[in-house]
Amino acid sequence: MKHVPIVGKFFVVVGMFGLVALGLSLYETRELFRIDAAYTDLLTKNAAAALHLAQSNRSLQTARANIGDMIMARSKDGRVRAEESLKEAQESFVASMDLAIAALPAQADLPPLKTDGFAILTTTCGAAIAVGRTADSEASIAMVQQLFLSMCQPAFAAISPRFQWRQPR
Repeated sequence: MKHVPIVGKFFVVVGMFGLVALGLSLYETRELFRIDAAYTDLLTKNAAAALHLAQSNRSLQTARANIGDMIMARSKDGRVRAEESLKEAQESFVASMDLAIAALPAQADLPPLKTDGFAILTTTCGAAIAVGRTADSEASIAMVQQLFLSMCQPAFAAISPRFQWRQPR
């Protein structure tokens, strides 16, 4: 570079600076696109999990209403229809919770929420459902309604706030 004029040396330095700047710009652009894709994926998964949680909560509340219909029904046909609807609501609850867990597998409080919700439908309210299937007299209907109000209803009220969506940590 001894025989290159000063203007040529200046152009070489400016050209090297331009290449470094171009390289950094390309690297930063690629990283911004990667971050954007990761953030969009995170938002999509959060939105899907929130939607499925809302659906599972609605299914749980539908199951509660179906249990209420079953224990208030005076006819066998009414109890059978309510029990079929209860089974559909249970299946919908499990499916929606499975989808929410699949959307955010790292969210540690979703599997226990599914377990607790299903336990309410099967264990906590199991006695009311079992007695409600066969209740045919006014005394047995009143007894199963009292059983529902004392055991089942408070469990639904306690679990419902746990379905509110919180951003994963």
